[in-house]
Amino acid sequence: MTLENRNMTFGFEWEFGEIHKSTFERYFAERNFTKGFTVDTDASSGVTAEIKTCPLVPCQTSREFMQNLLSHINAIARQECSSVDDIVNTGCGVHVHIGNAPINSNVDPDEFCRASIEAWPRIHTDHAMPFDFEILRDVVWRYARMQMIINTMLARSRTENTMCWGLFNLIDEIKDANDIQELNRVLGGTPSGGKFSAITLAHDPRSYPNREQNRVGTIEFRQHHGTSDFEKSWKWLEFICNLFTHTHNERIGFENSRTNVTETPSDDIFRRGSRNNVQYHLIRSNSGATTRDIMDVTGRSEQSVRRGISEIRDRLEQLGFDRSALVTHDQIANGHRYGDGTDLNGYQVLQTIEAQVSGAELLPENRRGIDSIFASLSDSDFEWWQARIANFAP
Repeated sequence: MTLENRNMTFGFEWEFGEIHKSTFERYFAERNFTKGFTVDTDASSGVTAEIKTCPLVPCQTSREFMQNLLSHINAIARQECSSVDDIVNTGCGVHVHIGNAPINSNVDPDEFCRASIEAWPRIHTDHAMPFDFEILRDVVWRYARMQMIINTMLARSRTENTMCWGLFNLIDEIKDANDIQELNRVLGGTPSGGKFSAITLAHDPRSYPNREQNRVGTIEFRQHHGTSDFEKSWKWLEFICNLFTHTHNERIGFENSRTNVTETPSDDIFRRGSRNNVQYHLIRSNSGATTRDIMDVTGRSEQSVRRGISEIRDRLEQLGFDRSALVTHDQIANGHRYGDGTDLNGYQVLQTIEAQVSGAELLPENRRGIDSIFASLSDSDFEWWQARIANFAP
């Protein structure tokens, strides 16, 4: 399937100085403009507030939302300071979070944005499977390979900045990384360590062992300088999205996709005869068992049953199974009505688990799209960035 900008999710974090969180919040409340974003504090030098958006998708709704939000921010700046420029200093940055999974193909981007704005701060999700490791590694490698050019596209204050170290010295290690956890460790190898590199995978659950591998997370791009300008923010977003779409559509092959079917253990996973082991075999069936059934068979209280479920889920995870292998059924799923009793909820360990393995891999060089960060970028966007480079030139 072709990946387009309109399939990708994103969120912005704008850092500002001079105006504090309480002032922003009071202004937004007075104008009844409070949905789809939050105002936070930030410990970075020179930063007094950070404004974060909900997950969005590039479309007309997200454009209008961002334009309105930044228009309000600039109005606050003019009201509280002598100039809009006063709220941006060299300590401020703009961080763009790209969702580690696109939205499902049947989801309308505008409807997704409207639902996400209403749901925030709860995360609205309607996502497909996360991007393959090969896609993430290639995007990061292409960025690192042309780090020196990217430095010319952005303010000098963001070059070798301790909050967003460049990746040029990590090119070979990025290329040699074998999985997301290893790539995350490589990106944490900058002088500041942790998440303080131009790109970080610190917000992708797959970067850590024993995390659910299908959970939604983000890839954070941290290098852009501070701004409250909509066009500059949007152009940077489009540039980043193009890195993903070019890699996905022109550089990665998916010919070896397959479905892996794995059986959960039919043997004992706890000491034979123990309550946990009896409970495990009871719920590893075609329909599982209700809490009441488990209480009858094991003599456990309702609370003890739930504790046993947590221990079974942990044991399965230790054996290499995703936590989704143990399913919770509510009263409705078990043929009852809400209010009939929480002991009529149920649990089931799936006997088999199907996982789609994409087999994504970098295409041979003679079939692969070019490496350049400008590949597949529209002529108008390319010219816009050339003008920005000329503007930052000494």
